[in-house]
Amino acid sequence: MESSLKERQEKLHKDPKNWKVFGMFYYCKEDDRVLVDKPNPAYGVTFNFAHRYAYVYMLIFFSLFGFMIYMITRNQ
Repeated sequence: MESSLKERQEKLHKDPKNWKVFGMFYYCKEDDRVLVDKPNPAYGVTFNFAHRYAYVYMLIFFSLFGFMIYMITRNQ
């Protein structure tokens, strides 16, 4: 079961139709992962923008980043 799931995810990952805007954004409704490797794994990971939790995680990330910037610059 696990190997067939990995094979299916790898097949979806390699399909160029799932990579939008010059291969920068991954959008695949059939893939249930939130984070996927970029086409070149040396470049890190990206969100699966078809997954509903991807936007929640992005909101949390940017909120934390904004809060850190605010805390650093508030006393200057």
